[in-house]
Amino acid sequence: MKAEEIKQLRKELGWSQDRLGQYLGYTGNAVRRWENDMSKPPDPVMAVLIQIRSRLDQKKNKERKEEFIQDLVGIAIGTGIVGFMRYIFNEDEETDEEY
Repeated sequence: MKAEEIKQLRKELGWSQDRLGQYLGYTGNAVRRWENDMSKPPDPVMAVLIQIRSRLDQKKNKERKEEFIQDLVGIAIGTGIVGFMRYIFNEDEETDEEY
């Protein structure tokens, strides 16, 4: 995922750099560096970003995308980074509600 794609994904989620960093366990400054192509996210973070992009793309309409984004927020706040990552890498939508 390129710097511009990270920025585009963050904007589509409607999140600030600080918020995305917080959910990923990094600072907003780290996200700024990724988006400005000054550094690259670590491989595990890149995998999360790619998975978020993929899952978001699967949501065809705006309502489903908004629901997915709200789920991400709830998971990140309620369970922290481990729960957030478990949710992101779980592709079975029926089990999304477990988290």
